[in-house]
Amino acid sequence: MTAFYPGRDSVQEIRTYHIRLLGVDGAAPTKQEGEGVTVTRTSEGLYKITWAENPFQFIGCGHSFGSVTMTDMADYTFVRGVYNSTLFTLAFSIIKQNGTVEDLVANQQLDIQINFAVTGY
Repeated sequence: MTAFYPGRDSVQEIRTYHIRLLGVDGAAPTKQEGEGVTVTRTSEGLYKITWAENPFQFIGCGHSFGSVTMTDMADYTFVRGVYNSTLFTLAFSIIKQNGTVEDLVANQQLDIQINFAVTGY
């Protein structure tokens, strides 16, 4: 069995939210993972994550796309907006290389890891 050790980070008391979205063309994506958050579709390719309670100081996020046919996601880009610390929301969009916004469709997934700091700010 693999041994796990306490994490070390340059940020004190970091909390990471793991969110997995499954594509549903023309509607809000299905949230497969992401306790404590709601994900809504505001328009084609534009989405908003809302936290049920204050997740504290926004640090940043990362993402990865997945698909049954991996090359289907080759020209997609994830672009996040500014975190709203009053409403506990983070908007993001999915943009293709040609500059158009796109929804996630069936057999496409998006994994997002969003980091917050509880102390030190």
